Amino acid sequence: MMELKTDQDLGNYERFLGCSLKRENYITTGQVYKSVIERERAFGYEGEDVEAIPHVTDEIIDRIKKCR
Repeated sequence: MMELKTDQDLGNYERFLGCSLKRENYITTGQVYKSVIERERAFGYEGEDVEAIPHVTDEIIDRIKKCR
């Protein structure tokens, strides 16, 4: 059975920041790893072994930059 978890405080964050958060502002480790795995399967890393550093960290950094 798959358990879905969400951050129930997202509305509180919006009120505190005084802005509406977009879909890009919600980042989970599952989304990060799924993107890395999909990119690996599409040969996006040109046959390199996928590693936490730099591949996973680069994905996290890219997602944070998209939140701006």
